[in-house]
Amino acid sequence: MIFDLIQANKRLHYHFQINSKLTVIRGKSGIGKTTLINLLNDYLSGVTTIKVECPKKCIVLPVVGYDLILDNYKNCLVFVDEGHPFLRLAHFNRFVELYDHYFVILSRELTGLFKQQFNYSIDDIYTLVIENKTHVLAPYLTYNVKIPKPDVIITEDKKAGSQFFQRLIR
Repeated sequence: MIFDLIQANKRLHYHFQINSKLTVIRGKSGIGKTTLINLLNDYLSGVTTIKVECPKKCIVLPVVGYDLILDNYKNCLVFVDEGHPFLRLAHFNRFVELYDHYFVILSRELTGLFKQQFNYSIDDIYTLVIENKTHVLAPYLTYNVKIPKPDVIITEDKKAGSQFFQRLIR
């Protein structure tokens, strides 16, 4: 889903696509994470110089009453700022899996972000970069793994392990 936020008077523009149920935007201070949260809060409180275009309702998860928000809204794009107690709940995984919301978590670090391990892809970790005066998402980690083709592969059986390696080296 495409997300666009435009602030007319300061010419701020955020434009990105969310592909997964959990997306993490991380990076150093000053790249625009907190500004995005503040602009969304301003938009949700009625500031008319901010325009948001998204096929889903966008909300910023409040610190108090977050469970009521998650229960009462359906199919939203939920922005969660770092330090939010919701991220440290032991049952955070269940919340993400249970609700039909998409979650965007903005944080400086991944270390200690979640109390329990959560399954999210390396491809869903981004940083904000500015291209032509627009904040866009760029992969936080890039990888270009070149696997040399071996002469011989020894696997336990001819099923899954063998099939995996045969596909990998093609």
